[in-house]
Amino acid sequence: MLADGSKVNQADSTKLVFGKLAVYGNTGMVATELNLESGRVEADATRQTLPGTGFKVTTPVAVAGLRGTSFRLNVAEDGKTLRNEVLAGGVGIQALGKEVMVGAGFGTLAQAGKPPEEPRPLLAAPDGGKLPARIVDAPARFVWSADPKAQAWRAQISRDADFRELVFDSVFWQPMATWREPAADGAYHLRLRAIDGAGLEGLNRDHAFELDIRPYPPAGIAPTEGASLRPGSVGFEWSAADDAGGYLMQIARDPTFREG
Repeated sequence: MLADGSKVNQADSTKLVFGKLAVYGNTGMVATELNLESGRVEADATRQTLPGTGFKVTTPVAVAGLRGTSFRLNVAEDGKTLRNEVLAGGVGIQALGKEVMVGAGFGTLAQAGKPPEEPRPLLAAPDGGKLPARIVDAPARFVWSADPKAQAWRAQISRDADFRELVFDSVFWQPMATWREPAADGAYHLRLRAIDGAGLEGLNRDHAFELDIRPYPPAGIAPTEGASLRPGSVGFEWSAADDAGGYLMQIARDPTFREG
């Protein structure tokens, strides 16, 4: 968090350099200049109105200037492509003497040696109607409705609703995310967004859920699945489960356990 309350979150492997950070006495006015060499940042910038104040991000491709907004910037690893998505307020993307203003719900693309493209609408937030409120089995899975305009989806999981404590961040090519190594049980927040053919990420769908999968179920050892057993005494063996204080065993004639 910066002196004026602006918040900046950077993804893993992001190269971000803090340049000018100026505070004008006790006025609360701040001038911020950052250099994003590669990677992704998300920011909520506090509005500044005096001359010389505001928030500016310089990249190898273009300069992003704003005076209060919620936005995302993504610079490709080779430093030749900049993607900008605006969630609130507005961002001016300037390169080669041309500036395009990107408003809320829009994004733009800038490539090295070319002026920024005209803003285009961001994809809508994914439908969260099928997302679970409680997860009791591992691995954790999330499924949502497909968008024919999307080429992929980003899924993030955080311990907090502001998504400052990310524990999971990945891109999926199908409308399903799998969290194979969940953190400790507890309350979490899922954030989904669609990615269009230009690589611009759409509006967020946030969903709160509870993780309750521990202790993990024990793995069966004997008898093996599909084995034929002779009449008489039958022994069952399984691996020990971490944190288990005991075990409940049930036997049924059908896999739905309706016929005892």
